[in-house]
Amino acid sequence: MKRSWMWVTPSARRSTWYHSRAVASGRLVIEVSPGSSRDRRIIAHRPDTMRAEKYEINYKNIVDSNFVGDINIPNGCGKRSQLYRHHLHEKPAMPVRPNPFTRDLNDGRCLLGTWLMSARHATMLNVLRLSGLDFVKVDMEHTPISLETVADMALLARALDFSLVVRPPDGGRVWVNRLLDAGVWNLYVPQIHNAEMARQLVQVARYAPLGNRGTFEPGPQDDYCEPGEPSAQLPALNRQVHLTVMLESIEAFENLDEIASVPGIDALAMGPADLAQELGIYQKPEEQAVIREYQARLQASARAHGKQLEIGVWSTQEAREWRGRGAQILTYMTDTMIIRERYQEAVQAFQA
Repeated sequence: MKRSWMWVTPSARRSTWYHSRAVASGRLVIEVSPGSSRDRRIIAHRPDTMRAEKYEINYKNIVDSNFVGDINIPNGCGKRSQLYRHHLHEKPAMPVRPNPFTRDLNDGRCLLGTWLMSARHATMLNVLRLSGLDFVKVDMEHTPISLETVADMALLARALDFSLVVRPPDGGRVWVNRLLDAGVWNLYVPQIHNAEMARQLVQVARYAPLGNRGTFEPGPQDDYCEPGEPSAQLPALNRQVHLTVMLESIEAFENLDEIASVPGIDALAMGPADLAQELGIYQKPEEQAVIREYQARLQASARAHGKQLEIGVWSTQEAREWRGRGAQILTYMTDTMIIRERYQEAVQAFQA
């Protein structure tokens, strides 16, 4: 990492400055002005903070064992001294942290996760990660889970290299920006009814040139990096974001191909319950068959436009079926349902 420093002798006037050069190996090469005393102390100032760090050049006594580089002393002296450092440490550049969700999808994996709707503590992410799941999907549309809780989950998910997906209450700028700026990478956005709504989502969720997402730094969204570091670059931040849009209405399926063709949208999903209500088949015998037809339409459009397909499944058999049909993202049940069913099974077995 290249970094510039300014150097001045304590006895020199403020106008007497010397530049240092940070080379690729991290060694600092300092040119000391002609006529400098061999035992002179020099002071380093970072130009942005003007914070002083003291160093000593001494041919006879080495003052510290933390080697930095060589001092070239001109004016015919012909001798070299070593510069030792007490407090100065070159900060390594933060590498770009991959989004495990997009990484695994790009590797061709079919991912299995679950809804998190009742548990409201970030430690549940590690519990579910240890179960072998690929991701957890947090619902903020139908639960009182707060932004502060999701922000804690987002930071822990990054540290664990575990995928966190969040369904916001809606796809507007306020919720999308706040979740992304809190460190969430993957959004599962409800109630997208037409291509214009999908384009507006891309505008608020992605940086230029794909969108116009508001930016600030440093923060959770760029791992608290400085603007010049790789992890703070807008193209890298754009690549980290994954957007799934939910089609939950008759209007949405009338505009299915137009929505699927919007650049910046990664995956398509559907809300079967809301769609079934609008179709007038909710909890009726024909509901399952009709929803299957809509799922087939969704999958065909996803394939045609190069989008991933997300399907909610309620049994391991259904999960295996959709994996065989080419779905890339499978959401299995909810934490509430699994807890209730598993304890119910245990109680029934105990009482038998």
